[in-house]
Amino acid sequence: MATTTGLSQEEMNEYLQSKNVNPLFVQIVEAMLIEQPENPKTFIFQYLQKKFPEDCVMEGAAAPAAPAETPAEPAEEAKGADEDDYSATEDEDEMGEMEEFVPIVKPKGRKTSVMAGVVKVEADWKPPVFEKTEAQSKMLEARVKGIFFMKHLGQKDIDTLVAAFELKPYRVDDILMTQGAEGDCFFVLESGKTDVIVDIEGTPTTVAEKDGE
Repeated sequence: MATTTGLSQEEMNEYLQSKNVNPLFVQIVEAMLIEQPENPKTFIFQYLQKKFPEDCVMEGAAAPAAPAETPAEPAEEAKGADEDDYSATEDEDEMGEMEEFVPIVKPKGRKTSVMAGVVKVEADWKPPVFEKTEAQSKMLEARVKGIFFMKHLGQKDIDTLVAAFELKPYRVDDILMTQGAEGDCFFVLESGKTDVIVDIEGTPTTVAEKDGE
C-alpha cells in the first residue's frame, strides 16, 4: 500500500523498527499520562532533553560560556540613566516571547516507565493457542483493552494475544516474578490476591495489592 510519503507500509514499518520509534512513543505517552502536564509539547521537549541530552542539541545554539581564568574588570559606572533604561527594555523585548523551560525533577522511588525493544521472530513462527472458556476469553480481552499501552492494538491482535494466554494455578507464597530478573511472562490475575513487594533502598516494601476479582 503506497502512501503520500512515497514509501510502502513495509518500508515505513522497517524504518520505525530500525530506529526504535515505537518504544520511544510508548515511553513518552506513558510519562505524559503519569505527569499529566498542562503543556504536552513543553513536556515532550523537556522529556527528550532529559533522556537524550546528547541528541537534543539545537543547531546554532551557543555553547556554554567557559569560566573566566582571570577576574573580570569592574564594570564602568559612567552609564547614563537613558542608556540603562534602553538596555533593560531591549532585553525584555528580545526575551519576552521565549518560553522558559524548567527541568522536571522527579523524586527518587519506584520507576514507572515501560521499556520496550524491537523483537524479531522467524518468518514461520506462529503464536501459541491455549484452550480457555468463553468467560475467561472475555475477561482477558477486557483486561488487555484496559492497559493503556495496549489500547492501540486492533481486534485481530487482541484475539491473538488472548488466545496465547495459558492458565497456570499458583499456591499461597508462590513467587510470580522477582524484581530485577528478566521477564518472560505477562501475568493476568484471574482470581485470588497477590502482593507487589519492591526493594526500596534495601527494604522490602509492599507497594500494592492486586485482586483478581
